[in-house]
Amino acid sequence: MKYIISRDIDGEYNSSPKANNDVNIIAIKYGFQPLVRMKEIQRLSIFKVCWYINVVVCLFLKVGPNDVIFCHDSNNVLDIVIKIKRLKKYAVITLIHDLYCVRYDDINSHRSKIDSELFLIKQCDFLIVHNDKMKGKLATMGLEASKMYSLEIFDYLLKRDYEIKSCDYSDRTIAFAANLKYASFLPEFERKSRGGYIRQCVWYSRT
Repeated sequence: MKYIISRDIDGEYNSSPKANNDVNIIAIKYGFQPLVRMKEIQRLSIFKVCWYINVVVCLFLKVGPNDVIFCHDSNNVLDIVIKIKRLKKYAVITLIHDLYCVRYDDINSHRSKIDSELFLIKQCDFLIVHNDKMKGKLATMGLEASKMYSLEIFDYLLKRDYEIKSCDYSDRTIAFAANLKYASFLPEFERKSRGGYIRQCVWYSRT
């Protein structure tokens, strides 16, 4: 059997859940079954605790040694999947949405987070990464290139009638809707905008 572990996340005022929810749709289309019944669990008030408990129970009761687990949830969930994998001997695929080790240039300042993250993903049987640049960076950190597949795309599902428009942005307002905590390039972008490249920049973030 092929199972997927991931939650349906509410994306109100936040664009970050789109990739997560798109991957869920694609994986289920190609035969992966949700390991946990996500919709029912989300109605519980202590959602995270119940989620972790249900993942552990389902891994022990449902999954066998010839099964495949596709996990693209948080590192906390992946840690649970990897620990139980040692006993159940199933295969683990993970799709990387974000990584500390490719986010920061100054690796030594974030060594603890990076080392724990690399330790987890090295124990996966197969990794799906954004592009060849990420694949190359991870290969320099000790991951096997043969275990990584490069998507070479950033977004996943779009409407067929989506129209791509081009225009002169010199007199436009740009709204950046994302997590500003990790958008270290924005101060430089704003400095250039004040120099005449872009008249107005508006940054939105939900904390």
